[in-house]
Amino acid sequence: MMKTNLLCLINSYRNSPVKLLLLGFILSYVMYNGQTTIVSYQFNNNLNSDTTPVPPLNTSLTYNYANGNPRTPGYDNSWLRAVGGGDYLELSIDASAYQNMVVSFDGRFSAFFGTGSWTVYANTGAGNSFQNLGDLQLLSLFGSTATDSFSVALPAGANNKTGLKIRIEVYLGLDLGDNLRIDNLKLSTGTPKIQVYSATPPANTHIPHLSPASAALTTDFGTRQTSLGPQTKGYRVRNLQGTSGSQLTVNSITVSGANPGDFTVSPSSLSPVGVATTPSGTFVLFYISFKPLADGIRTAEINLYSNAAPSPYKFTVMGVGASCSLESTAYVTNNFALTDQTLESSCSAADLVAGSSSPSGSNSLTTQLYPGAQNLYSSATSSLMFRGNTEKTIEFCGLNGVNVAQKKDVAIAFNVAAFTTTDKPQHWWNNPTVNDDTENGLNINSTIKVSVLKPDNTWSDEIVLRGSESSGLYFRNHFLSGNQAVATMGLGTVISNTNSTKYNSVVLNIPASAGVTNLKFRIKGKTENNNKLWLIDDVRILSSNAVYKVWNTVAGNTNWRSSSGVVIPAPTLDEKVFIDSDYTGVRPSIDACECEINPGKSLTVEADRHLQLRGALINNGTVTVNSDGSLIQLEDEAVNTGNILLKRNLSFRNNDRKEYNYLISPVEGANLKTDIYKTGTMAAVAAPFALYYNEATSFFNNSTGAYIEGRSLAVKEPPLSSGALPTAFFTGKPFNGVLEYALAYSGAVSGYNLVGNPYPSNIDLNMLYEDNNTEIESTFRFWDNTVNSFYEQQGSTYDGSAYAIFNAATGTGGEGLPAPGYGQMATAPGASKVPNNIVKTGQGFMVRSLGPGKVLKFANALRLADNAGSVFYGKQNTDDRFWLSMAAPSGITSNMALVYFSGGNNLFAVDDSEAFGGSDDVFSIVENEKLSIDGRSAFVDTDAVTVETRHFSAGSYTFSLNMKTGVFANGQAVYLKDKHTGIITNLNEGNYTFSADAGESTGRFEIIYKPTTILAVDFDTKDELTVYRDGNRFVVKAQSKKITQLELFDTAGRLIYRAQPNALEAFISAEDLRNGMYITRIDQSGLITAKKIVR
Repeated sequence: MMKTNLLCLINSYRNSPVKLLLLGFILSYVMYNGQTTIVSYQFNNNLNSDTTPVPPLNTSLTYNYANGNPRTPGYDNSWLRAVGGGDYLELSIDASAYQNMVVSFDGRFSAFFGTGSWTVYANTGAGNSFQNLGDLQLLSLFGSTATDSFSVALPAGANNKTGLKIRIEVYLGLDLGDNLRIDNLKLSTGTPKIQVYSATPPANTHIPHLSPASAALTTDFGTRQTSLGPQTKGYRVRNLQGTSGSQLTVNSITVSGANPGDFTVSPSSLSPVGVATTPSGTFVLFYISFKPLADGIRTAEINLYSNAAPSPYKFTVMGVGASCSLESTAYVTNNFALTDQTLESSCSAADLVAGSSSPSGSNSLTTQLYPGAQNLYSSATSSLMFRGNTEKTIEFCGLNGVNVAQKKDVAIAFNVAAFTTTDKPQHWWNNPTVNDDTENGLNINSTIKVSVLKPDNTWSDEIVLRGSESSGLYFRNHFLSGNQAVATMGLGTVISNTNSTKYNSVVLNIPASAGVTNLKFRIKGKTENNNKLWLIDDVRILSSNAVYKVWNTVAGNTNWRSSSGVVIPAPTLDEKVFIDSDYTGVRPSIDACECEINPGKSLTVEADRHLQLRGALINNGTVTVNSDGSLIQLEDEAVNTGNILLKRNLSFRNNDRKEYNYLISPVEGANLKTDIYKTGTMAAVAAPFALYYNEATSFFNNSTGAYIEGRSLAVKEPPLSSGALPTAFFTGKPFNGVLEYALAYSGAVSGYNLVGNPYPSNIDLNMLYEDNNTEIESTFRFWDNTVNSFYEQQGSTYDGSAYAIFNAATGTGGEGLPAPGYGQMATAPGASKVPNNIVKTGQGFMVRSLGPGKVLKFANALRLADNAGSVFYGKQNTDDRFWLSMAAPSGITSNMALVYFSGGNNLFAVDDSEAFGGSDDVFSIVENEKLSIDGRSAFVDTDAVTVETRHFSAGSYTFSLNMKTGVFANGQAVYLKDKHTGIITNLNEGNYTFSADAGESTGRFEIIYKPTTILAVDFDTKDELTVYRDGNRFVVKAQSKKITQLELFDTAGRLIYRAQPNALEAFISAEDLRNGMYITRIDQSGLITAKKIVR
């Protein structure tokens, strides 16, 4: 508006040099104040830029003919004068550091008769084409001089443009003595300003920078149940009164503060927005969604980072989470019964929950309790009456107020009626529906006000109820029917009775953002005269409490009951439960939002049962979770109260009691050395040793057993003589929520960390790996003490024979292999313990860090109710898979798994687990890596897998198939090809026994899937020769043509070995070779073949 008025003034006074000078100064201030000049030109008889500010590098200004050739302009009193029509000024600049640019200049034109103009272009179109951005047109009559100013915002294509070009082109009309001039050419950056407003009603409310959460600002989201979807509100961002041509760009919107995970913003950046001249002008929208992650007050900061100050522009949002379904109930009530207080006549001691009838000390109240016998309302008792035109005040809640700090959805509520004592022809209380006299009621001069004491100890009128809308209208109503007047603290609501809408109750909501923790309030009333009355009854403080069910015994019948004692179905996740009778024995699992055990009562979770809670466990009695039972919580931030006892049965191998278990406490503070072993009388027995794993040395060291979140220890079994039971007893507050465990990493050959399941429930390893696949390898290792045979530490040289493994990236549900160990039956490897994705409570395991600075994160989303199998193991998923098992003469059975699934990889990848290196072992070879678990792409019967073995001693070994699933459980043949003997065995039809020397055997075996008739091609020339390692020698074997000469070369071409065996089989000793690759040259009477071997 100011700019428009000034331009009108300029047009009126353009022939007055003095006034033009003054107005030019004012206009310059209005248009450009707040802008930053990039480069400017005053045309003091040249095209040089002003020295202040210093222009950017690579900035130039030229004056050119229409064809682009340079031309010398004219100058007139420090104005640049156009020479001819079609000429143009061209400003070239590196604008890579600038946005929101504005071109401005002053123009002047004089002629006998005609028009002149300056037209602005910029190379911001497609392919750097020039766009017309507007022009300054000037009209001159009879030699007058027309002067005006011009500015235009460059389009977004100019932002950060390296080769920006701006052309200002000359247009001359009739050319009758034309004199077109330009001066004060500037390229500036516009200065935007940022303001945020509500889009959700009450819409267009300004939300100031650094403002606290408030219902009035729509930044208080109220109460939201954690099980529900998000509540979303919209917000408007304006460039309010930014400088002309400026563009406000919000590059990023983030959430920070106490509970950032409860609030999300969308989108996280906003498109540029131009200037809004009023608070209702142009805007861009973003949204904030509130989905509480836990019970209680949740707050966060919203930060808008932009090209305007302040950046970030921030404000606070708030909401209240509720784990349970809620129902509103009266927290405290006063129904003004005569037995509750002494208010029979004078109201000299009004008292709700302690209080004062005259809080100011000078206010003489004449209110009284209206007698119930008059039948003015539905209540059988008395009500509070206000009459007369002097406002009376009653204060509620005593000296210190009512503590509502932990309450949800707090509100003040009461019933209200209005009438007169002069109703005609009959008194209103005898026939309250009759409205036969315009003065039989209350008008606008009769009011009821509710005032609340704010945290700053000032009183604020929050809701005003008026008898009518004007002084000439009178309305009355009674308690039995009407509408509810609802308001929220902070909004200052005024409500009037109307002919169609009369209010018989009032509710004032006290949002959490109001900061009221000790509630005190006043009800103030007045009427036009003593014949007119307000009646107040049933004043209440409301709050929302969890919908609950109680387990208790009534007349010998124990069942779930409602708050009124009615037998009802079992609770759900949205309902709270109270345990008021013992919940023991084999009873159903419980699902609830919260569980509170009353003093002296017990809750036992038996095996294969669970207690699943959305929120907190409040234990004022006794809670026991037996082995294979689970306590599950969904909200990461739920805070538990009281201790539980959790039992975990252990697998003690025998009465020698010399093994270790990898254990972790699922409760806070339990010492793994001193606290977990008990006798039958629950006397404590200290573990002989508790050891922590030293990642840097690969050795175990003594530990005090102290509780560290996420850390597992190797705990030795108690001696049989101690009387300790084969059970771990964990006592403490159950662990809940997010855990971030910093992983140790000292180098590529190390990185192993002993961690465990920190929760009093099972967890899912597949989900744990999915959440941490940038932090850890996909293979998890479990110590199986039932197969251990070594009792002296070996550090990094340990062959891993007592570790079972699970790869979370293999197949649709992961793949596990049992520990090879010692003494397992070769015919029954499936009977050993096989890990799957389910890890039980109290169980420790090894993970390997992918590098330095990695953090393993646990969260409640990992927790499961499933109880699957013995110890730490569970049910397997189904893919196309089988185990190739190798039984050694010692009784050790080693296994390798081949798993085919869509998404698998035939190269070495995360779906593979490396062999640990046991003394007897079988493994596949993929890209020179030895694998115990080989994940492969979807099955095709043309696949072939190289298999190698390691043997502790010479003897007979046996291959067999086990754990077949998918196509292999439905008849798909698996053939073992022994290149040494030339024998191909269908392992579905029987085992294969072979002889081997001590050491590794390489290149000897292969798994294939087609029958022998199709495999006949394998016996032609290309497979005439096989070379493989057998123990400490390499074997070169021909099928039919003798080997006449055998030579061995290193990679430098040096001859290492030569022999003339003249036989079908030849041998090269591996003991005489250094580690590395070698080439064999095999001569079969002139048929030369080269084969690679690796020592």
